[in-house]
Amino acid sequence: MLLGVTSVFVVVVVVWFLLGWLAPVALFGRPQSPDAAGGTFGAVEALFSGLAFAGLIIALYLQKVELALQREELAQTRAELARTADSQQMTQELVGRQVEVARAAALATAAAQVFEFYAGRVHRLERSFTEQEKSNLQQMRRRRDEALADLETAYDALRATPPPFSAAAGPNAVSEGQ
Repeated sequence: MLLGVTSVFVVVVVVWFLLGWLAPVALFGRPQSPDAAGGTFGAVEALFSGLAFAGLIIALYLQKVELALQREELAQTRAELARTADSQQMTQELVGRQVEVARAAALATAAAQVFEFYAGRVHRLERSFTEQEKSNLQQMRRRRDEALADLETAYDALRATPPPFSAAAGPNAVSEGQ
């Protein structure tokens, strides 16, 4: 980078010397007064002033282009952050749903184990029951069956609840119920 700047500086000094001093001396001879000598550089000064102004215009244009690109990149970043936030929200909802399903499954498993335990005990004790006790047993079985039916209804209702996304579209598509 430094070599490039140095070479540009050397080229500018050489061009300045050739155009500002040697060309007028070769064409018009040596100037008679210092005022006349300074006047020979007028055209070169105008040239370099124009080049400096052109450089300023180019720098402003490049800065404008760079700012437009930066705005576009910021807009894309905002859009990506919004998509990330939506995805994170959906993931959080899915995890909450999984926790609910896991709780329901654990409750169903525990209830089934309790029912199996008491069904085995009742069956063993049933042989030694009197008629009144057998009647009470039938009533307990009806209550058990009603409780199992209620549990199955709750489980079916939980399974019937649609997931927050359709399985065919994948996790990035939100279902109509959301």
